[in-house]
Amino acid sequence: LFPSPSLFRSLAANVGDTIRVRLSNMSPDLSTALHFHGLHMKEEPYQDGQVAATQCTLPPYQNQTYEFVAREPGTHYWHLHSSLQRTDGAAGPLIIYDPQDPLKDKYDAEEILFLVDWYYTSGLERRVGLDSVPFVWIGNPGVFLINGKGPIASDNEACNEKYGTKTYSFVEGKTYRLRIINGASLVAMNFAIGGHNLTIVEIGRAPSELQSHHDLVCR
Repeated sequence: LFPSPSLFRSLAANVGDTIRVRLSNMSPDLSTALHFHGLHMKEEPYQDGQVAATQCTLPPYQNQTYEFVAREPGTHYWHLHSSLQRTDGAAGPLIIYDPQDPLKDKYDAEEILFLVDWYYTSGLERRVGLDSVPFVWIGNPGVFLINGKGPIASDNEACNEKYGTKTYSFVEGKTYRLRIINGASLVAMNFAIGGHNLTIVEIGRAPSELQSHHDLVCR
């Protein structure tokens, strides 16, 4: 699926909203489930999408609707939760905004940065190696992506334009909130912006003591 900005979906809601997501499994031979990473689901445990814990997988050509109340404000993400399906691009941000957020008047704009490690082999191929005896390491990622885009090496100009590295523009003197999500499958990522410090204000959904760093390790 990745790299594909057309398939990249960001979900957003306010605290107290009801989130309703319909999952349609159009695969002819794979089952799946949808998990909302970072949410406790205390009132709706069977909406959590944890395969073999809160639900069975959704069979081919079947539909399932997940419905729950957005309770935990913060930066979360959704992903398919069967085998290595999320590593093939079936993942994206889930942001729950709090109208009472004490930070909301302290920045001018925000950007969501969804980081992933992209492999040139499918999750099914990599799963074979990881499940083998003896263990077969799948190797390093082919490329790292931000919001489904990255330094894709292609001779096709149209492909590079659609999937290649994106440029983000910022205005000098303004303050930006970056919601950074590591959606990678196997690696931690180091994130930095040349010539700038980054101030941590929140980790997941928990406020953080203000700390300034040259770079961040996203796990």
